[in-house]
Amino acid sequence: MAAYMVSYEVQDQAVVNEIVAVIKAAGDAMQVLSNFWMVSTSLTAKQLREQMLEYITPEDRLAVIKCGTGAAWKNIRGDNKWMVEHLSS
Repeated sequence: MAAYMVSYEVQDQAVVNEIVAVIKAAGDAMQVLSNFWMVSTSLTAKQLREQMLEYITPEDRLAVIKCGTGAAWKNIRGDNKWMVEHLSS
């Protein structure tokens, strides 16, 4: 499984619940910041993005980026253990 960063900016806050549901259904997910999630999944970045596109309008923004090892963080919303398990070498 790969770890992905998912970040979004949406105009309609009702859409956030739909996006978060897709992220959580994709695999082991953790919220890092308000509109920034990490997810460990067998999906590709493109497949994950495609699942969220039905909720995204032309004015919204979405980024799904595959992560590698070598990460640093401070005071995230989620569990440090998740970050260590999925991003540390």
